[in-house]
Amino acid sequence: MKSRVAFFLLASFMTPLLLPGCASIKLLPHSTNFTEIQWKSYQDIEEIYKSIKKDETEEQLKEKGLHPEIIPAEIISDIDIRNKYLPNESIKIDYLDEGVQKCIKAKSQCFGYEFNFEKTNEKRAGSFWLDTIGIKRKNITSGWKFRGRMLLITGRDNIARVVYIERPGGSPIIKKQTETTKPLGPLQSVGEEAIKIGISSSF
Repeated sequence: MKSRVAFFLLASFMTPLLLPGCASIKLLPHSTNFTEIQWKSYQDIEEIYKSIKKDETEEQLKEKGLHPEIIPAEIISDIDIRNKYLPNESIKIDYLDEGVQKCIKAKSQCFGYEFNFEKTNEKRAGSFWLDTIGIKRKNITSGWKFRGRMLLITGRDNIARVVYIERPGGSPIIKKQTETTKPLGPLQSVGEEAIKIGISSSF
């Protein structure tokens, strides 16, 4: 009975491996990293981000969806802002954008929002067998990343308004492929370790 169960489990595992092409590729590991936001692409976020203008209020940012209460974003303090734009004494405040100057001079009334969004897919491609035994592994990464920052000052009316919008950054398109080849498979690392031991013992 045990032998039949073992045979059935082995057959269930081996059958898809013997199928050509995509059947074996589907068995290769893959993963997706993404930020839960309402926009699906870099271009979608960039469009709404670029629509933000100076003097817009927090409420207007909420209406457009670019606010920490609506999407994942980092709130940066006035101390963080000062350290970011004036990291050392060689940089003079007069060199900075007027909005950044106002924010630094406003001290505790100044704060900022930093946005870092991403969606990346990582998957392995190629032969399941060569990948499994470590002879040849091909990793494919695709997706996008968006980065943006804006500074606000809370006025006497207790309303925070945008004084600076940093140019958006990141990567609109990510397409990266890495390939690792080890002709000896799992024996490659054993051979490399043996060489290291041989070299160290010769001294």
